[in-house]
Amino acid sequence: MRTRNGHDWTGRFPNIAAALLKLNVRSAVIDGEAVVLDERGGRASLSCGRTSAFTDPSGR
Repeated sequence: MRTRNGHDWTGRFPNIAAALLKLNVRSAVIDGEAVVLDERGGRASLSCGRTSAFTDPSGR
């Protein structure tokens, strides 16, 4: 799983990566967005995502 800037984020979304491995394809391009849920299971704001799973550890 790569970001639009080419960063490998497979490890940040292991559940999505595992589901993609189950697809019966040799190769695929799948475009989408991951939604970060808050502690109660509700959809969190984008700012929450930017400070957690979506923050690039390199600072980019």
